[in-house]
Amino acid sequence: MRMLLILLALAADPPASAPPKTAPPAAATDKPGVTVTENAPPPEAPPRKRIEIGRDNVDLAGAGRLDFAADSAAVIKLLPGLPGTGILGDDGVGGEIVFNRAGKAIACTAEHEGAAGKAEDELCRQIMARARFELAPGYALPFDVGRLAFAVRVRRVMAPAQPIRFVPAGKGRSLAILDTGKPGLAGCSILDNGFSEADGAAVCKAWIAAGKPGLGKPGLGKPGAAQSGARRAAGPGRRAARPARAATRGLPASRPRIGPGGDIAMVAVPLTANRSEVKLNERMIWKNVDIAYPPLSYRGITWLSKVDGTLRSKFDMRDYPRLALIEEVGGAVQIMVGFEREGVPVSCRPLTSSGTAYLDNQTCALAMTRLHFDFAPGTPPLSGTRYWSTSVRWLIPSDLEN
Repeated sequence: MRMLLILLALAADPPASAPPKTAPPAAATDKPGVTVTENAPPPEAPPRKRIEIGRDNVDLAGAGRLDFAADSAAVIKLLPGLPGTGILGDDGVGGEIVFNRAGKAIACTAEHEGAAGKAEDELCRQIMARARFELAPGYALPFDVGRLAFAVRVRRVMAPAQPIRFVPAGKGRSLAILDTGKPGLAGCSILDNGFSEADGAAVCKAWIAAGKPGLGKPGLGKPGAAQSGARRAAGPGRRAARPARAATRGLPASRPRIGPGGDIAMVAVPLTANRSEVKLNERMIWKNVDIAYPPLSYRGITWLSKVDGTLRSKFDMRDYPRLALIEEVGGAVQIMVGFEREGVPVSCRPLTSSGTAYLDNQTCALAMTRLHFDFAPGTPPLSGTRYWSTSVRWLIPSDLEN
């Protein structure tokens, strides 16, 4: 099994290597020859492109959520033929959206000509009319204009029959639904989800309104486990059950965490005919480059120290940002996190970059839920926000092998 690793520390410089040993020079000859160098250092990589991040070129990939649902029929009818599941454009890049700080789209550009370009132009028209970008909580990198590159995909999706109802397994499309609700909250996640985003949300809403069928009710499936790899404590006269194999097989790598009382429900829903959907996927603008963020003004900043307490981290291998893992990018990100008196993070911004803006942004988004500052007993009351700087290093499998 390949391993992933996340470190909350700056990497130390590697020790200097021994000087290379070279073979004796070959005698002069007119014949072709070869010289072998032992322990030769690899050739220096060409310098990476340097990007100065200012207030008008912030890459928003990983920095929040795009709120937009396309009118798929209007886009698809401009294509010469329905491509089924695929990408509009050979390079997979559909265009770029420009957002202001308030999250409103102020420009949209398409990357292609011909039929794909016309479809993208229609999509841009829709984006300008109603797309919004919601920044992740606490995102504190200053900017006036942010950019989000996107790829356009056309895929076949399932459509639930209306009104949505749940039936015993075998009577419709079987679903494995993960109950992510907490006391006072309600939520769910459909594993191996083949619905559109809107239909998936509607199925979850209907499942919750129906009383979460499939969680141990006769005829509607078996309950799952309370924790990954752990069996739930059985109540009086009740035997704990394991998650169904069909559910765990389709479990995505970025699955929600199952807390105490969490369960996997096996249910089914009747479907109508499948249909096609246009989907936007975010892409990275700045990847594997030398990124320089705006210099930090230290005026008015109060830093926390080890005397004040301890930084506690809940980062683990499952937090590796999915797109970064797919694109096989990693590196160290230095971030500045602001904490309130209770030790809860309230703001985050990258100080130095991994070389990929998406990974920097995702590190801050995760830090808002994975970090906590435990103040030392007897620490005097503090007012305002106090800051701590730390480094998160993301290692992909190829890094671990070197």
